[in-house]
Amino acid sequence: MPYQSNVNYDYTHYPGRYGRTLRYIHLYCSLHPGPIIGMSFADYILIRKRKLSLKSAYFLKDHHAYDYNCGFNVIGLACVLIACVTTILFVYNPITGQAESPIFLLTTGSGFDTIFGGLLYFLASLVPSCRKYLLQDRSDLGIQ
Repeated sequence: MPYQSNVNYDYTHYPGRYGRTLRYIHLYCSLHPGPIIGMSFADYILIRKRKLSLKSAYFLKDHHAYDYNCGFNVIGLACVLIACVTTILFVYNPITGQAESPIFLLTTGSGFDTIFGGLLYFLASLVPSCRKYLLQDRSDLGIQ
C-alpha cells in the first residue's frame, strides 16, 4: 500500500490542455535532471578526480575521449533510466502526485533521484570494464 501524504498536485482546475501540459512539465522537472546532476558530481569529483581532457572537451581534432557510443554514454543513460523508474515505483509518482514512501518527506522525489543516480553511476564505475569505458580520457590528459 502506498504511503499516504498530503502532497497532491491536482491540475484539473486548469482549463483544457493547459492542465495536462503542466502535469507533463511537472513530471519532467521533478525527475529528469536529478540523476544527471548526481552523475555529474560523481563523475567529476569521485571518478575522474577533477581531471578532464580539455582537448576532448573542446572537440579538438583527433581528440575523441568523450564520444563514447555515437556521443551517448550508455552507462549514464542506463543509470538515468534505472533511477527514474525506481523513484516513480518506490518513492514518488509525479503522474498521480502520490508519495509512495516516507523517504519522500526527507529527500523529495528529485532529491532521492539525484542521490540514487549518482550512487548507481559511482557503483557502475567500480566494475573494471565499465571503468575502462568511462575513463577513456586518461591517455589524453594534457594538464595534470
